[in-house]
Amino acid sequence: MNYKGILLISLGLLCLSIVNAVKTPKEKEIPDSLLSYLSCPVGDNKCKNLKKKACMLHLNICHRSNPSTLDEMLKKKGIKNDISSEEYCSIHSEVCEMIDNFDTPISDDDVYNYDKYFSCSDEDLMCKFEKIAACRIVHRKCKDAYPEKACEKLLEVCNSINRNIKPLFTKKVRK
Repeated sequence: MNYKGILLISLGLLCLSIVNAVKTPKEKEIPDSLLSYLSCPVGDNKCKNLKKKACMLHLNICHRSNPSTLDEMLKKKGIKNDISSEEYCSIHSEVCEMIDNFDTPISDDDVYNYDKYFSCSDEDLMCKFEKIAACRIVHRKCKDAYPEKACEKLLEVCNSINRNIKPLFTKKVRK
């Protein structure tokens, strides 16, 4: 491969990483070290609550450290960024506030893996409520990225969760 080819591939990868960057509401790019706080499955409030608690706990380093030693404290915690410690702490604070309202893009698993919505016991009403809420969020987003038929089936799944009875199309037929 020649230098021109290598340069074009490198430039393409750079553009892809810039386009896919996750940003805060104030349009600041979120460092990789903070992205794990935004990794909950769509509609999983239990996960979001745990991530928010962890985020706030780790944010304490920004609030409790002496500004003159903050860079050193962040390095000791394994946080190495190419931004200032003040900027990092500002972004960290924004990320903690984003967790409740942030949903990852929906995936094929969210749309076609119907079993994930039927993992609650019959008696666990809170679990069912959370699965219904997650399913409906995925259904709302489904319309923009998936075939209409897939979204219609997903809606049928959402409407069946409370009864804990899978629609017939979700059952595999044995030959």
